[in-house]
Amino acid sequence: MNDVRAYHWRRMLVFGSLTLLLVVLIALWTVDRRAEERSLRNLPEADRRALYERTMANVRALCNRGEGDRLEGYCRDQADLLVALPECDAACKALVADYRHRATR
Repeated sequence: MNDVRAYHWRRMLVFGSLTLLLVVLIALWTVDRRAEERSLRNLPEADRRALYERTMANVRALCNRGEGDRLEGYCRDQADLLVALPECDAACKALVADYRHRATR
């Protein structure tokens, strides 16, 4: 009977530890993501606008040329950056929508 209790207790301890680890990882990921968004919002407006225009020019020049898989990751990252900026309007979101929804390998 004690062996059954010990096994049950160890199993619960492992399950609880894994659950706690998962919660901590999700919390860290969320904090990191919010820090990125906050840093973009806190950029001076002129710098943020320049970043937006430069990134938009890169997407137009490199990502819409049919380069295929070679630039897929780069274009997806640039699309995510553009959408995170407040300057990204409906036309911007339409331009980058394809890159943001492509599946990764």
